[in-house]
Amino acid sequence: MNKNRMSDRRIAWAILPAMLTLVGLAGPRDATAAEQGTSASALDDLLRQVERQERVLREQQARIDEQARELRQTRDELERALAAERTDREVLEMRGAGTAGAGSGQAAATQPEAARPRVTAQADSAAPAEPPTTAGQAPESASRPPPVAPLEDAQSALTPRGKWVLEPSLEFATASNDRVALVGFTFPPALTIGLIDVRRVNREFFLAALSARYGLTRRMELEFKVPYVYRSESTTARPLATPSAADSVFDNDGSGLGDVELGLRYQLNVGSATRPFYVASLRLKTTTGKGPFEVDTYNPLPGATLQRELPTGTGFYALQPAITALLPSDPAVFFGTLSYTWNIKDDVDERDASGNRIGEYDPGDAFNFNFGIGLALNERSSFSVGYEHNVVFEDKLNGEEVPLSQRFHIGRILFGYSYQLSRRANFNLTLGAGITDDAPDVTLTARLPILF
Repeated sequence: MNKNRMSDRRIAWAILPAMLTLVGLAGPRDATAAEQGTSASALDDLLRQVERQERVLREQQARIDEQARELRQTRDELERALAAERTDREVLEMRGAGTAGAGSGQAAATQPEAARPRVTAQADSAAPAEPPTTAGQAPESASRPPPVAPLEDAQSALTPRGKWVLEPSLEFATASNDRVALVGFTFPPALTIGLIDVRRVNREFFLAALSARYGLTRRMELEFKVPYVYRSESTTARPLATPSAADSVFDNDGSGLGDVELGLRYQLNVGSATRPFYVASLRLKTTTGKGPFEVDTYNPLPGATLQRELPTGTGFYALQPAITALLPSDPAVFFGTLSYTWNIKDDVDERDASGNRIGEYDPGDAFNFNFGIGLALNERSSFSVGYEHNVVFEDKLNGEEVPLSQRFHIGRILFGYSYQLSRRANFNLTLGAGITDDAPDVTLTARLPILF
């Protein structure tokens, strides 16, 4: 037994080194295989990660492309909105969209923030930002006077530089006058010896005109106006203290080209909420219309001289310098104008009813002033009220006053309304009511300025 055990131990000790050698050889092979399996798994994970990153990059690139398209669309919309905003601002300068005023020499321009119609918050958020201005230079809209809804031909916003404004207009006026003339003597209590001439004259006046204005600079504009005139007159005369006491009615009319006008206006300063804006203007009236000395006259009744055809112009050149002041005071605009019309005398080579040559005739000059206030009603409409007064001086013939010539006072109350039809067109309506004997009873004027 012991011998067998000893032999087994010897065999075991002999086999042990061989087994250890085999175990050592098998261990590295298994480790290498394990390491190779681990490397293949890591490579697969890396490939999968790269694919995921490539997929994420493609998705991000698609989102970037979509955002780029949205940015281009937004930029195009902003550019269109900016162009629309500029057009709106030009229309506000033209019309417009602000407040109202009166006066034959009145001029105006861009509406200030104080008098500008309020815009909704949604419109404000969608509107593009104003482009930056040069350092030290005020924006143009802040350096120009507020617009005043026009009540007279000479009133309008200063046209933006490089722009045209075409303004068709139609004006209607009517007037009636009663006159009682006594040629003779009156003894108390009421005995009349002589001729009493009682007359009633009804006049109607239509004027269709086309005006064109061009903005030479930010502060200066040129205007050209071509009018067409139609006039009618009905005279009722009833001579008393004569063998005939029947009424007589005489109708006459006249139509044709009126007096073409040229105008120039210039903004003198940059005002503020405490300092008025001043705009100077100069208007030249030509003699393209038929003058009063170019029409035939006749005597239908003793002492009554009537025209066979009514004139369409004055027959004399005239210059009208004017100065306008506008003071914005939220939410109103106060305005006032002073002007002087110089009717230039001329030698009239015509003959009167007696066949005598007329000679040098000097029409009476005129002095004008007006004042008023304008208010913006909402984003599109505005209202104005004002008063205008003209003083017309006596005519002179060959250096001396014409017999029976006298000074006239023409006073009118003016009401104006303006409505913005579109970004480039406005409708202006003016109503005038005469408050002196020599003023027209009613005047009604419609205008449609269009910006190009």
